[in-house]
Amino acid sequence: MAVIRLIIIIFMGIFLLTSLVSWQSGMHFIEKTEFCEFCHEAKYILYNEPGDSLDYAHNTHNVSCIDCHKGSGTRGELEFKADIGTMLLFYVTDTALPPEPEDHIILENKERCLKCHEDYQALVTRRVIKPHVGVENCTTCHSGHERGMSEDVCAECHLTPVTNLEEFGGKHSNKGCDFCHKQHGFIPQCSDCHGSFHGGEFTECAECHTDAHAPNENAFKVNDVENDVCGACHADVQNKFEVSPTKHNNLDCSMCHSKHGSIPKCTNCHKTHDDTMTADDCQTCHVSAHQPTNIFCPASTPTSFCEGCHSEATYKMEESATRHSELPCAQCHTWHGQIPTCSSCHATPHGPAYTDCGENCHILAHNVWDMGNG
Repeated sequence: MAVIRLIIIIFMGIFLLTSLVSWQSGMHFIEKTEFCEFCHEAKYILYNEPGDSLDYAHNTHNVSCIDCHKGSGTRGELEFKADIGTMLLFYVTDTALPPEPEDHIILENKERCLKCHEDYQALVTRRVIKPHVGVENCTTCHSGHERGMSEDVCAECHLTPVTNLEEFGGKHSNKGCDFCHKQHGFIPQCSDCHGSFHGGEFTECAECHTDAHAPNENAFKVNDVENDVCGACHADVQNKFEVSPTKHNNLDCSMCHSKHGSIPKCTNCHKTHDDTMTADDCQTCHVSAHQPTNIFCPASTPTSFCEGCHSEATYKMEESATRHSELPCAQCHTWHGQIPTCSSCHATPHGPAYTDCGENCHILAHNVWDMGNG
């Protein structure tokens, strides 16, 4: 009987020892991030894949999942291990796992984070604000896993920039806030992405691009921007001014273009030629505001547009009662100042010997029957 009892005790000891070793091995395994992968595969990938995620940042500092997610104090740690042990049992037995209690993934206060991040107040290089002052819970902004936040979160405090980005952001609107602002309060340099876009002499981007959230809505103040700055990209416009100098040459570009790309109405400064004209009608003849004296007149141009400056010629034409009086001015004058030859329409009706119509007989084309009598 003593031998049997001894054998039973030995087997029980071996069983208990094996169970203890197995339990310890199991409890040691559930503390590893590899165990978390069974249910949290996406987070596990972020943890091990180099990138901008906070998971990988924690990995590079040897911070495991349990370091953040276990309860506080000895009791919290034991409760967490017990719950995880239960999960391991469900996993091994392939039994349906009940929903995970939410309190296992809540960092109850910032004291947990401060165990590693005591220097958080100093981490504000190149920031315009101090984002950590007065914050009670780190998870208000930091998910713990992903660095970025949705625009909805940013809009709670930064509604105007988010709205501008959506409406006027151009290609910037395709990027999330975290594309430029890697950390809250971090303001990048335009050149970080765009380099010296307009050339090395233009380094102060904000002088023109006053709002990075609306980079194409550039508002200029008169005399704020030198014409040479505009000419760096708009050399063709500068060339037009040089080829056809007018009073416009004496103006700053920002006098007319208060915003980049804005095209003002001619009527903002100039009166129309008659009461029927609209601002859009100006461009019918003045095809380029940078060469306003190069005036081309389509045949459809109303005579009333010309009458504002050429009232005497218009009056003579109307009073002449000739076929010319039925024609618009632009029928003969296809560009401003053009004097056509009579033969361009009439050939030589009196024979080839008579080619100088306007010198000898038809002195005034606006009244062809006035044969030199005024």
